[in-house]
Amino acid sequence: PFFLEDSTWWILHIQLLFSEFTTGSWKWFFNNFSFQRFERSAALERLKHHLSIHMKRPPSSATIDRDLGCLLAMYSKVLPPVTSDPEDAIVSPFTSLGLMTRYRNSGYYRLHREKKRIPFSVFGYAVSKYARSEFGDIVPGGLEIQYAGHSGEKFEESFVSLSKQENNPARVFGLTDESLFELVQEYEDQFGSENVSIGGMAGERTLKLTLHEPEHWLCDIYSAKEAAA
Repeated sequence: PFFLEDSTWWILHIQLLFSEFTTGSWKWFFNNFSFQRFERSAALERLKHHLSIHMKRPPSSATIDRDLGCLLAMYSKVLPPVTSDPEDAIVSPFTSLGLMTRYRNSGYYRLHREKKRIPFSVFGYAVSKYARSEFGDIVPGGLEIQYAGHSGEKFEESFVSLSKQENNPARVFGLTDESLFELVQEYEDQFGSENVSIGGMAGERTLKLTLHEPEHWLCDIYSAKEAAA
């Protein structure tokens, strides 16, 4: 039953971005590709250019094309929808995350960077993964160094600094800096400033979050689902 929940697909999406075994297309697309509206051919040329710079032996053009095609088909909701028997239609569950739309008539794709409905535990999971991958065992926390990823520890980083880092929450969830700010405000109102809040440091707005082990966030997600069943 957990595969019927969007939380599961968010977690798998996060895992894809943080996995060392994921192809470069995924990390490039969500971290480096800046177009909001685009054609597949434009994305393909930019991906080829990126890989040619960052890899000594990039894959063949055909391989890159297939890889990008898989990514786009995996995440994009097609509009208008194909009229066919729903039982015969094969639709990726990742389309339910609302990250991308493909318009059949024009062939264009659109990335959705507005605020999304993301469960707080999923957000906490992504931030904990980010803290560990970006800083190893430590993260910047105001004027002092704090350990990352362990239950009860405090994470704090400016939104400006976050926006420059790979797999930061805005990139992972397809948000702008402003829509990330709005999402954190919503969490603070709902879960309290002791768990998550917007702070200030050296004149900059910061994201403050009480960290937990990634496994803790997963338990929160699925124990809540079981309790509600």
